[in-house]
Order: sequence, then structure tokens, then C-alpha cells
Amino acid sequence: MDTLPSLGTDILSLLPSTLATYRALRPQNLPSDRLISCSTHKYGPHERQLVDRHVSCSPNLSESASVLIFLYGGFFQWGVRTQYSPVGQFFAQHFDLTVLIPDYRLLADGAKYPSGAQDIALLLDWLSRQDFIQNSVQNVHILATSAGGIHASTFLWHPQYTALVTTHDAEEGSPSLRLKTCTLLSTPLSLKHWPWEPRYRDPMNAYYADGQVDGSDPLGLLKKTKASVLQHGPRVRILFAELDPTWVKEMATETVGVVEERMKTEHLPMRCGFEVKEVKGHNHLSHVLAIGTGIRREEEWAWELGNWIRREDLDSATTLKTKL
Repeated sequence: MDTLPSLGTDILSLLPSTLATYRALRPQNLPSDRLISCSTHKYGPHERQLVDRHVSCSPNLSESASVLIFLYGGFFQWGVRTQYSPVGQFFAQHFDLTVLIPDYRLLADGAKYPSGAQDIALLLDWLSRQDFIQNSVQNVHILATSAGGIHASTFLWHPQYTALVTTHDAEEGSPSLRLKTCTLLSTPLSLKHWPWEPRYRDPMNAYYADGQVDGSDPLGLLKKTKASVLQHGPRVRILFAELDPTWVKEMATETVGVVEERMKTEHLPMRCGFEVKEVKGHNHLSHVLAIGTGIRREEEWAWELGNWIRREDLDSATTLKTKL
């Protein structure tokens, strides 16, 4: 962590050095490997629509264990679920969460807005039909970073999917998924701040139909989302890294401003369950890469997040209908 400031804040420039730094910090054989079971499942028809399920082997694991879905980033272009196994192992081992890490369609697979949200909807539909869902109501949490956060926030606020996020009692004999929280980590929420250099702009243009965002970015969707969805939807945490680029931080600040303005004009509850925090010491990539190092200072933000999820599980939240 101490060497990260010297790498700067440009995401693509710091990528190789950050990867090398945390590859060296991570043990070759994680102790949790022997404590966590991992299985792979197909949640949709596309070959990319696979999900790894990480679950604790502890005999004391409760059948009511909540589900955490982790969505990685990669500029709509890169990423594979197996690279993030330490995330699944960490939250399964220390917080008894059932962790799902899916692959989703990338640009090379023909991904176009809002395919990321579509993949999340498919994953939740698959989840609702699994035998390991033992409860009439199953708590679900989302942790999504960078481009994964764009997909998660699109799912939350796109009109095609917000209708699924409602408050209701589960029908007798039919389990429901209750979306409790969504943590957006280092997520570009307002694409008007997106850098204009081709290496950044080209993948965004490819996903958003040659850059014709027209209010379809997360912030644009948030502005149009019904007040009832904001009021009764999941608690949303927006986290940005201390060493994130300025444009990522500006997006987080602008999003909070939109929520606070709607709170005033529409008389909504304070921040409607929105919370913004800075992850100290990390850059755009290192917070996720630090998980699995076993170094408490590096993983502190993840420990805090896990404890927050545990507290939120004790509170009331919205219910996501299983019939997607």
C-alpha cells in the first residue's frame, strides 16, 4: 500500500505495477482453500454466463446464510471470475456468506447496453430456483467495482428492472430474493466525466452505442428513477479509493448531490439509504486485489464492509420478486 501513491492515479498506467505488487503479497496457497467449497454453474444460455459459488465448509454454517454477488470490472473488455476467487473465499470464510462471482458478457461477446443488467437479472432468476435457497425470503447483497458497478447500478435504476425491486411479502411456498444492499466500488457513475483519450473513450463508446449515452449512464438513470424505488430500494454504498482518478471521485460527489436534491424537492428520507465513503490508501485496483493477502491493513475496508453487511441483515429491506 505504501508504494501506491508513486504509481499515480491513471488507471491503465498503474495497472501492471499494481497487479505485480499484489501478486507478490498474496500467499500461493491460501489457508481458506481448505475451508471453502467452490462449484461452477451455468446461469444463462451464453457461454460466458457462468458463475462460481463459494461457500464455507463449516458445519456451523447457517442455512439462512445471505448471498453476496461480486461483479468485477475491466472496462467492458476484460475479466474472468476465477481471477477473483480470493474475494469469494474471504467473504465466505469470515462472514459465512454464500458468494457468487459471475462472468458476464464483454464487448468481444457482443455486449451492448444494457446487457450487463440483463446478465444480473438472469443470475438472480437462476438463484431463485436453486435448492440451496432454504428460506422463504433470501437476503442478497451486491458488491460491484468499476464497470461491474456500472452494470449493477444500471440494474438498480433502469426502468426495465426497477419494477422488480418492490416491497412485498413472499408468497407462501415461493421463495423471494430480498435485495438488501448494493456497494458500488470505484464506479464511474456519470459518463460525462469519462476521459476523452481513445484508450478510455473507445470501450465506453462501444458499449453505449458510439457514446450516445442520452441519460442512460447510472447518474442519468438515477435522476429518472421513481422516488418510491429510491425510498424502498436497497441501501446503496458508494465507495471511492483515496487514489482513484479525480474524475471517478467527481462522479461520486455528483451522485450524492443528485440524491440530496431529490431528497429536498420530493421530501424523501435522508439520502434514501445512500452512503458515500473513501477507501483509504488504495487505488482503483488495489482494494480488490488486496483481498486474500491476509494483511489486515490492506483488507481493512473489506472487513468493515463485511461487518456492515452483517448489520444490514438484521434490518428490514426490500424484496426482489423471483419471477423476473
